Amino acid sequence: MLEDKLLSELTEAEGNILNNTKLIQTLETLQKEAKEIAEEVEQADETMREVEQATEEYVPLASMASRIYFSMESMSTIHFLY
Repeated sequence: MLEDKLLSELTEAEGNILNNTKLIQTLETLQKEAKEIAEEVEQADETMREVEQATEEYVPLASMASRIYFSMESMSTIHFLY
């Protein structure tokens, strides 16, 4: 992984780490990947909010369907033909 590569380069770095172009490039790549991951997480969060909003619209219907089902299920206690 990139983090392991970064740690390896940090431990192998000699002298001034600011002059190590390979290390700087690894840091820049890691920063770009972190930014991409943050954007993907934000997009996933937005998608989850949309899914939760759509789900909330069906809660009243699900509640009513549940009531109807259990009412029909208990009708056999009134009469065996139900």
